Amino acid sequence: MKHHGNGLTMETDDDISVYSGHSDTLSSHNLRRRLAGDDLQLAGTNSSRKKVKTDAIDGAGGVRLPNSTKSVSKYLTKLKAKLKSKPYDSITSDRIVHAALTLQMDYCKEKVKKEGVKPPAPKVRENICKLFGISPNTYTKIMKSFFDGDSESYCTGLRGCNPCLETVLPQTKKTVINIRTFVRNRRVQQLRTTATQVLEFCQGEGDLLPLLDANDPEYQKKHQSMLRGVQRWLKRNHYRRGRRSGNIVMKEYIAVKRDKFLIEFFKNRSLPQEHRLREVYLDESYIHQHYKKDVDSLYDPNDEQDLQFGKGKNKGNRYCFVCAIQGPNPRVFEYNEDDNDGNGRLLDKLQLAEIPKEDRGGVVAGSVWCFCPQQKKDHKGDYHKVFKAENFVPWWRDQLLPNLPQPSLIIMDNAGYHCAYPPDVPKGKKKKIDYIMYCNSRNIPLEPTNTVLIIKEKMKQAMLKEKMICEILAEEKGHRVLFQPPCHSDFQPIELLWAKLKGNIGRKYDSNTTMKVLKQRLDEEFVAAMDWNESIEGMIHKTAKICASFYKTIQAEEEEPDNADHSDDFNSDDSDSDEHSNALVAL
Repeated sequence: MKHHGNGLTMETDDDISVYSGHSDTLSSHNLRRRLAGDDLQLAGTNSSRKKVKTDAIDGAGGVRLPNSTKSVSKYLTKLKAKLKSKPYDSITSDRIVHAALTLQMDYCKEKVKKEGVKPPAPKVRENICKLFGISPNTYTKIMKSFFDGDSESYCTGLRGCNPCLETVLPQTKKTVINIRTFVRNRRVQQLRTTATQVLEFCQGEGDLLPLLDANDPEYQKKHQSMLRGVQRWLKRNHYRRGRRSGNIVMKEYIAVKRDKFLIEFFKNRSLPQEHRLREVYLDESYIHQHYKKDVDSLYDPNDEQDLQFGKGKNKGNRYCFVCAIQGPNPRVFEYNEDDNDGNGRLLDKLQLAEIPKEDRGGVVAGSVWCFCPQQKKDHKGDYHKVFKAENFVPWWRDQLLPNLPQPSLIIMDNAGYHCAYPPDVPKGKKKKIDYIMYCNSRNIPLEPTNTVLIIKEKMKQAMLKEKMICEILAEEKGHRVLFQPPCHSDFQPIELLWAKLKGNIGRKYDSNTTMKVLKQRLDEEFVAAMDWNESIEGMIHKTAKICASFYKTIQAEEEEPDNADHSDDFNSDDSDSDEHSNALVAL
């Protein structure tokens, strides 16, 4: 340390070093990963006379401030919401005045120091409002009260939404439930609902706010205040205006198909074991070349040499595939229905582990069919367009049915190629002679004067009794077909198999993945899926529980009185229009 005549001291090069000890402490690795309190510990060493830069640490207490604009903005937003509508007492006002006068004093000193050169304006009001989180209007009131020589500093009483006032809508569980029920009931009736109607409900039936006296001179002021309070409450609870996206009411024809499906499904499960059909589920799916699962992949935000790629590659070509899975053999295994405490599933696992593999649930051997569409246009859009009756029916006849070892209940969705009719059933627009030939083959009486519309009307009942190609082929082998209802993919356990299989492939993706590599990985996963007996049994058990919950709800609704108006059902000639329309798809 060198001394100078002016009393100042200057540090030598020997005093510059902050760190001491082993040289490893200076490595970039250790500097980068040292704890938050290490800077303070270093500052307390013998060589701390050189000012140590403490990264975003404020004050002697070692409080670390956020060092990113996103973090600071989050805290400021939270604090502004907390300060909003808070009262100002005399101490707060005096501190604001003191800060303003301090800024003005610094400006005056700077002006004197510059000897006539006018420094930049201090912008006192702007800085004070920004630092204290107050409005310019409030700042003006505080300063005016001080300079007018008032005996007391500016202060306010309770402001804004004071929860103690009876005119403020309380944020309680009762309030949330009552208003939500009120809005829901009005939406069922398709009535327009705004904050005005909510306020009327709260003052009347809801008994959440007091009813104002219309003869009160301040009635209008109080009413507007209460309305603003209701509007703030609705905004705070995330209510929105306009139409709600999504169809929350299930259409009646879908509910009918759902009920029929559940009745047939549990009817099979309630049969004696020797008459019960084995459950088989099938579906189609696809995977494209650049499918990947990298949302959980790590990266170092501090690595500036890490290459950042732009938008990912296009999806590329795709492979389409179809297969079937089956549940355990009902002849040797029966599900435990009592699964409320979770022990039922555990007992099922123990019982399944003791039976032979061919009697366990899993992928139906020989049912996997995987192909790459030949035309380029088939690699874009909906993948269902590559499946047609011309290629699905041969797979059904030659690959699926021969590999089912016992009578089965085959469950699948109602895609168009699943519901193909025999060739002698008219499809699409046909000539009149084709409809006449169909009616003659089904012994439907016709008259020479019948038009095409009349003939179609007579064909309706016959079309309802027509069986599809898949049903005919399955019944010849002793199987039954059950179509799952629309919009109920959670009734299909094979969807969970697709999620697992495609997820495994997506996690193996890299930049060198080609269609050949994709096909190899797809084949490997299907081979591995042949041993996923326990997983597939769990998937079937999970969807069966969902079906059971729906079935219990339906049975509970059957015990309640039906308040719907069915008077038009007996006067209309369009009953069962949905069943007729489905049957007439072939027309």
